[in-house]
Amino acid sequence: GGKAVNVIPDYTSASLLLRAEEDDYLEEVRERVLACFRSGAEASGCRLEFRWGEEGRYKVMRTNSRLAEAYARNAKALGREIEEGNPRRPMGSTDMGNVSAVVPAIHPTIAIAPQDIAIHTEEFRELAAADSGHQGLIDSAKALAMTAVDVLVDENLRQRMAEEFRQTDG
Repeated sequence: GGKAVNVIPDYTSASLLLRAEEDDYLEEVRERVLACFRSGAEASGCRLEFRWGEEGRYKVMRTNSRLAEAYARNAKALGREIEEGNPRRPMGSTDMGNVSAVVPAIHPTIAIAPQDIAIHTEEFRELAAADSGHQGLIDSAKALAMTAVDVLVDENLRQRMAEEFRQTDG
């Protein structure tokens, strides 16, 4: 806040989102960021007030690989190519990580655009609104429904999901 870049305003505020690939590291990042703000306030003779908003805190997504494998099989059965990669790598900011800390979970994606088209762009928006985007939505919903049926009828899958969940801080 402020009216001129060379004048310290009477009041400024900010709302920030901190992210880290691991929950423990996020705590370290929070302390470092707060130290920066404290130092800036001291150096400029300002008063710092802060609060951490726990309601917006996102835990790291813990993908259950057994559940992800079931989803991938179902997506392939619908003719979708599945990109192999690190299913544990977090992406973006979502409260799905909070869910994955409580139950085995996945946060799958279905391609609706070429890889060189970035999300959150006008090009991506146009592709999402096109028939291919709608088909991606339908295929994804079908694959999720098929996976839910697998979980309901396959006791072995449920056991493997639960075992992996227990071994990964769940």
